[in-house]
Amino acid sequence: MAASKRCDWGVSFASNCITGIGFITTRELAKQGYQVVMACRDLEKAQAAKVSIISAVPSAKLEVHFVDLANLGRSDLKGSCFTVYWLVSVLS
Repeated sequence: MAASKRCDWGVSFASNCITGIGFITTRELAKQGYQVVMACRDLEKAQAAKVSIISAVPSAKLEVHFVDLANLGRSDLKGSCFTVYWLVSVLS
């Protein structure tokens, strides 16, 4: 990622962020200065992923929340209002 694309004001919402492309996306957004809300069903694995990202990106601003996208009534974000802005150019 180019350092010139840093964003110090953005908030991103990432699901499936424990492994694979979701993990890499979360890490890269953190590198660019985004605060990332990590939405996961397995909090233990999510905390491990958070620790791993922070070890690579010490300035990472990450929040882990239990979210079951198949059953939002079980999620710890219910009652919260999120506006998600997705900029395609963020990762290009």
